[in-house]
Amino acid sequence: MVKQASELAINSHWAYRARKNDSLQEVRVVKLGIKHPHRAYIAFVAIEEEGEETWAHIGRLKCPWGTLPDSRRQKRNGRR
Repeated sequence: MVKQASELAINSHWAYRARKNDSLQEVRVVKLGIKHPHRAYIAFVAIEEEGEETWAHIGRLKCPWGTLPDSRRQKRNGRR
């Protein structure tokens, strides 16, 4: 889980979970908060979520998307 905004980079892909029981979703960091530094503006990568963007607390970004095992990434993207 991200604890500091300095761990994030613009255009990096992260595993996002809105609530405890939700599945992980791949998101892309669009910009970082200035007035609220613990927030990031994210864009959802999945086709079903195309065009959806929102501000989210950085604590909801769990880990870099590329560090998830391939089986978890495929399952989360609906390719299984």
